[in-house]
Amino acid sequence: GLRGTVVAGGADRQLVRRDGSVALDAVYELQTDDGVVISVGNPVLSRRPKGAPAYVFSHIELTAPEGRYGWLNDFVYVGTLNSLRPQRAAVVIRAFKVV
Repeated sequence: GLRGTVVAGGADRQLVRRDGSVALDAVYELQTDDGVVISVGNPVLSRRPKGAPAYVFSHIELTAPEGRYGWLNDFVYVGTLNSLRPQRAAVVIRAFKVV
């Protein structure tokens, strides 16, 4: 799969709803292992409904330059987000292409 490092300088904001759900909107850039920069928009919804399992899902928007990664612009992606706390102040985002 596609792997890379998040480039410093992204931004996010979150809205905590009355029901405790969190709507997060993150915008950042990912630099692939071979140096290509891909823009990422990642709106996330985190919910802990009463009587049901908690979940964190996102709709990922990728914008890649023409060339090796240009194919990323042609699909719709959804994702999951898992925290690495307390070991690290980081998250793992897994993206899935909708086909």
